[in-house]
Amino acid sequence: MNGEEQRQSSASAETAANKVIKKLKWLNCLVLCVALLEWAGNAVGTLATLWATVVLLGGFCSLLSRTDFWFCTVMIFVEATRCAALLCFTMKCKAYLVSIRAFLRFMKDNLIPVSVLQIVLSVLRLRSLLGHHRHDYHPLPEGASHNFVPSIVVFFMLELCQGSFSIFAIFLGVISLPFRRSLVLDLGFTQKLGAKAVDVYFHQAYQVRTEKGLFASEKYRPSLDSFAIKSIGCSSREMQIVGLCILDNCLQRGDSKSNDKLIKDIVKDATNIIPKIIGLISYLTDTRQKEVLCLSLKLVRRIATDGGRIGARFRQDLSENPFFLNNLECILDLENSQPELWQPVMDIIAAMALDKATRQENGSSQAIINRLIGAFLSNNNPGGTATGEALANLTIMSPDNCWAILLPRQGHNLIKTLIDMLEDDNYICVAANILHNLCVNSRDMLINLGADKDLESALPKVMEIIMTKEGKQMEAALSVASQIRYVIHEYFGLVLLGYSDTDAAALVKKLVDTLNSNKEPCPEYPRMRRVLVEMVISIVNRCTRYINIFIENGANDTLDMVKGTPSIFDKYRIFLGGKGVVTESLPMHELVDNAKRLIQATPTPGAQPGGHA
Repeated sequence: MNGEEQRQSSASAETAANKVIKKLKWLNCLVLCVALLEWAGNAVGTLATLWATVVLLGGFCSLLSRTDFWFCTVMIFVEATRCAALLCFTMKCKAYLVSIRAFLRFMKDNLIPVSVLQIVLSVLRLRSLLGHHRHDYHPLPEGASHNFVPSIVVFFMLELCQGSFSIFAIFLGVISLPFRRSLVLDLGFTQKLGAKAVDVYFHQAYQVRTEKGLFASEKYRPSLDSFAIKSIGCSSREMQIVGLCILDNCLQRGDSKSNDKLIKDIVKDATNIIPKIIGLISYLTDTRQKEVLCLSLKLVRRIATDGGRIGARFRQDLSENPFFLNNLECILDLENSQPELWQPVMDIIAAMALDKATRQENGSSQAIINRLIGAFLSNNNPGGTATGEALANLTIMSPDNCWAILLPRQGHNLIKTLIDMLEDDNYICVAANILHNLCVNSRDMLINLGADKDLESALPKVMEIIMTKEGKQMEAALSVASQIRYVIHEYFGLVLLGYSDTDAAALVKKLVDTLNSNKEPCPEYPRMRRVLVEMVISIVNRCTRYINIFIENGANDTLDMVKGTPSIFDKYRIFLGGKGVVTESLPMHELVDNAKRLIQATPTPGAQPGGHA
C-alpha cells in the first residue's frame, strides 16, 4: 500500500469513527429524553395516586360519582401494579437477563395498554367535565366545596399527562431502533451478536439514567469500552459474549493509541476477566459457540502479542492459570480444525513462549509439541506459518525443547523438511528461524542424529538467499549461515573456498553495502545489523582470503559506523509488536570489536590465500 492509499484509508477510518461518535451522541440524547419522560411520568403518576387517595377518596369520597370512584380506585391499583412490574423488570436487568425483545414485550403487555387506558378515559372525563355546562356534578352536590370539580379535573389531567409521557417515551424508544441498527452497521458488526450488543449497551445506559440520575456524571455513564469489559467480568455467559463482541470490534477499528488504552483497561481487571475468557474458550458445541470461541481467541491473541509490559503481564497471568494450556490442547485436538481456530492458537503459543518459564512449561507438554510438529510437517497445515513461528519461539534458548522437536518421527525428517522450505518464499523466514535455534541450542544432537549431512545441503540454499533476497528473508538466512558453521565448520570453509574471486567479491560487497544501508535499524528487520556482523565474523574465521576483500570494500569504516550509531534494537534478539522482548547475550559493540579485530589480523606466515583461519 503506497502513501496515498494509506492516507485515503486513514481518512476513511477517521470519517467512519466520527460518524460512529456522532451517532452515539444522538442515541445518548434519545436515551436521556426517554429517561426524562419516564421520570416525569413516574412523578406525575405518584402525584396522581396521592391526589386520588388523599384528596378525592379521602376528602370527597361520598360526593364522587360511581364512575369517578371506580376509576380512581382502579388507577390506584394499576399504578401500584405498574410500579411493581417495573421493579421486577429492573431486577432482571441488573441480573443481565434482559433482551431487547423482552423489553418490547414488557412495554406491549404492561405500559402501552395502561397508558392508552389512562389517555382515553382521562380525555373522555375531561371532555365531559370541561366541555359541557351540564355534567354529573352540575349542580354541585349539597355541602360540596367549589374546589370539588377542579380537584377531579386535576386528577384526570395528571392521569392524562402520565399516559402521554409514557406513550412518548415508548415512541422515542421505537424511533431509536433504526438508529441502533444503523450504528451496528457503522461499527462493522457482522455477527448476529452485534445488534444484541448495541441493544444491551443502550439499555444499560438507560438504567444508569434512571438509577443514578438523569444527569449522572461521566464516571457512572458507561462507554462502549467500559461496558464491554464489565460484561466480560460478569457471571452471565450471554453478557460475556456481548462484551467479547464489542471489544473485538473496538480493537479492530481503533488506532494504536486507543487500542493501547483499551488493552490497559482490560489487563487491569485480568484477575476477574481471564477465568471468564478461559471458560469461553472451552465453550464449543455448536456453530454459535464456535463463533464465540473465535472471538475469545482473537481477544487473547491481541493482548498476548503486545510487546510491552501490559502484554508481558497478561501472558504471565495466562500461564498461571492451570486450565488455559489444557484448553489450547483441546482445540488442537479438534478434528477438522479450521484456520480461524488454529491461527490464533498458534499466535498465542508463540507469544507465550517468549517468557522463559512459560516456554519450558509449554515445551514440557509433549502433547503440544507433537501436535505442532504434526501440523507443521503435514501437507495440509491448518496454522500456516504461525505453526512454524510457534515452534521457533519454543526453541529459543531451550535445548530441552530443541531435543523434543528433533526426536525421530516415523515418516518425517524435520531437518530435511525445513531445508526444503527454504525454497518457498512463504516459509523462508520460519524455516530459517527454526534452523538457527536448533544450530545454537542442540549442535551435539544434530551431529549425533546425522543431521549435519543434511545441513550441508542447506548451506548453498542459504547462501543463495543471502545473495538474491533482501529484507526479512535475507536477515533470516544470515542468522542461519552465521550459526550453521558451528555444526558443519569444515564444509562451511570449503563452500567459501569454492567461490571464485568474482563470487567472493560479490558476497562481501553485498554484506558491506547492506550494512551501510542499515545505519539506522529498520523495524521490519531489526536484527539485520547484528546478523551481518555475525556473518562477517563467521566468514573471516573460516577463510582468511576474505580479509583483504573486506578491507577493499571498506568494512572497517562500515563497522566503525555501526559502533558509532548504537540502537536499542541491537540489544534484543526477539521482537513482538515492534518492541524487544528477549535480549541478546553479547552487546553489539563487543561483536563489532571482534569483527574488526579479525579483519585487521595478519594471516599466519605460510598460509595460502584461500586457507582456513
